[in-house]
Amino acid sequence: MPPKRVEPIDQDAGVTPTIDDLALFEPIEEPDERSFDVQLHAEHIWTNRTVANHIVAPFEELPLPSCDRARLDPCSVRFEFIGPFKNADRSKAEWSILTQLKTFFRRFNVDNAGPGISFPTVVGRGNFVDITVAPLHLDRLAKAPISFNKHRLEKVLVGPKLPVSTIILEIIDIPRQLDANSAAQTVAFKLHSRDIGTVWDIWKVTILLGENLSDSAGRRQYSLVAVLVPKTLSGGKISATTKLNIPGYVSINGNHCLVKCNGRPDWCGRCKSDAEHFHPFGQCQRLECFECKERGHTADQCPKKQAQETADTAPVERPPKQPTLSS
Repeated sequence: MPPKRVEPIDQDAGVTPTIDDLALFEPIEEPDERSFDVQLHAEHIWTNRTVANHIVAPFEELPLPSCDRARLDPCSVRFEFIGPFKNADRSKAEWSILTQLKTFFRRFNVDNAGPGISFPTVVGRGNFVDITVAPLHLDRLAKAPISFNKHRLEKVLVGPKLPVSTIILEIIDIPRQLDANSAAQTVAFKLHSRDIGTVWDIWKVTILLGENLSDSAGRRQYSLVAVLVPKTLSGGKISATTKLNIPGYVSINGNHCLVKCNGRPDWCGRCKSDAEHFHPFGQCQRLECFECKERGHTADQCPKKQAQETADTAPVERPPKQPTLSS
C-alpha cells in the first residue's frame, strides 16, 4: 500500500517537530534568480599615516583588477565624442584637445598642466577619449568645455584623485577565519619588504547576499584591496620592471593568497609566495621535465626534445654521385 500522506505539523499546537517528521523534508522551492542581488561592502581598515598629503579615494572609484575597465585610472577623465568621430581623426582630435586645454588652464594661471591623451581601444568604446592630468588639476579638467568638429564633448567618468602611477592590487583566497585587520597589516608589510613602493590604504571587501541572510559568526569570505604608489624614476614615470616585482602571492598565516594586478604576467603557480622573484610557470626551477627528467623547463620546451625534432625533420644529404669511367 502507498504510504499515507503526512499532514504538516501545526507549530501553534505546542508540538515540537522531530527529525522523524517526513513533512519537514519535503522539497523546497528554489528562489527566483531574478531576485538575486549581490552587493559589495567595502570597509577602510588600514591606512599609512606616514605619508604626507595622504589622499583617500572613494572605493567606488578604484579600478579593481577583477572589474570592468570602465573604471578609469587615477587622475583621468573620460569624454565621449557626440558628433561623428573615426579612428583616422585621432591625431587631429589630440591636437585640437591639447590646444583647447592649454587655453583653458591659462585662465587659472597654469601654463603647463601636462595633460596626456589616450583613446580606449576596448570593444564598444571607440568614441571616447581619456585625458590624464596631475591630481591638482583633476577637478578643473572635469569641468573643461572641450569640443571637436563643432560638437561639445560629454563627460562620462572621472577617475580617483590619486597619483598617476598608482597601482590597485586585489588580494583574494584569504582564509575567512583570519582577522581582516591582521591580514591587512601582513599584506602591507609583505609589499613594503619588496621595496617597490608605499601602500597607502587597504580596504576589506565583503559580498553581501541580502539583509535576511545573517552572518553572525563573521566567517563570510572576503578580499583585500590595496592602493600601492610605486617608486618613480627621475621623470616621474615607473620602471618597466616595477610590476614584475609585485608578488603574485603573499603568505598570510601560512596560506598562499593570490595578488591580482593589471598588466603583470601570470605568476608561477608552483612556487607561489615562495618565489623570491618573478618567473613564469614554464621556467620554474622546481619543475621537472617529463622528457629529459631535468628541472627548469616543461616538456614542450625541452632543449633535447627540440634538438631531436630538428634532427628528424632535417633533409637527408645524399652522397655525391661518383663519376663513371667511359670505355
